[in-house]
Amino acid sequence: FLNIYFEKIETIEKSSQKQTLVFPADSLQNMIVDLMNECIFIIETSETIPVEILEVKKEEDTYSITILKKRRNSKTEFGLPIKAATYHQLEIKTTPNYFLRIIFDV
Repeated sequence: FLNIYFEKIETIEKSSQKQTLVFPADSLQNMIVDLMNECIFIIETSETIPVEILEVKKEEDTYSITILKKRRNSKTEFGLPIKAATYHQLEIKTTPNYFLRIIFDV
């Protein structure tokens, strides 16, 4: 995802911050697409880049996802602009190994 969005990523290492995102737990597919779209929103509206998922908690009716964001510096170069994550050909497998295929609108 980040390799498409940026030609070159440079962050300020000491500027990391955590953020917890909460999504409805109606389906794993919806949560994945919502998470990707929220990451796009964060990149587009702030000077930070989501770089890592630290924790995922599934509760009765929500997913709580804690991400690590780092501040990008002026040397970061954007690549293709991503408009949104889509459900088109979305594929998630959890056995025997984890696998995710997601298509982005550019």
